[in-house]
Amino acid sequence: QTVKESEEQANHHHQLELLSLPDELLLSVSSFAPPKDLLNLQCVCSRLHALDTDFIWQNLCKQRWQNWPRYKLTPSRLEWMDNNLLLSNWKERFLWAEEDFARTKITREELEELDWSLNFTAIAGGRGEETTRWCKFRSGFLLIPVFMPLPYEIYNEKSPSPSTRFNDVKDDSVKTCTEQWLKISNFDPHHISRSTIDGEWIITNNNVTIVSNYAKSG
Repeated sequence: QTVKESEEQANHHHQLELLSLPDELLLSVSSFAPPKDLLNLQCVCSRLHALDTDFIWQNLCKQRWQNWPRYKLTPSRLEWMDNNLLLSNWKERFLWAEEDFARTKITREELEELDWSLNFTAIAGGRGEETTRWCKFRSGFLLIPVFMPLPYEIYNEKSPSPSTRFNDVKDDSVKTCTEQWLKISNFDPHHISRSTIDGEWIITNNNVTIVSNYAKSG
């Protein structure tokens, strides 16, 4: 008997053990499974698939979104989901959030709804907090205190110049969109990236960094 055959036999044995459990115990055991394993279990176990696992998926959502400020289950966020997501259960909400969090293309609505902070890079005279400015995108303009309104436009196409700002990031903590860029006034193309740690948006070129800020947006 090969190792693979032994593993398959053991998995089959475990599945039979699960099937023999009363519904309450089956749900209890399933509540300890990671999301991927729970998805697989619901695919292979018809009894579990038929049971109400919504409370399990709601807890998984709470755990998964704990460090994602824009997804964390606050009362206001829950109200937004109830009003805007036509999803019938927490499993569907979990899967929606996984896909949405991985998205690196921003919408114009998001760009104008979010609050942002801007700072210049060192080569452009940036001096940390001293040169940080709150800013907003509104009605086709970037608004920065003490600056004239700067027109902007989103282009859903490959940037005319490649992004190099995060080339030295080796841990995939930032993902840069290759199918979208932002033109602000007559400045060099701005590239759109997203943190894979908290989901915040990062807009950059060689001279500035503009970051969405949940603490400011609330």
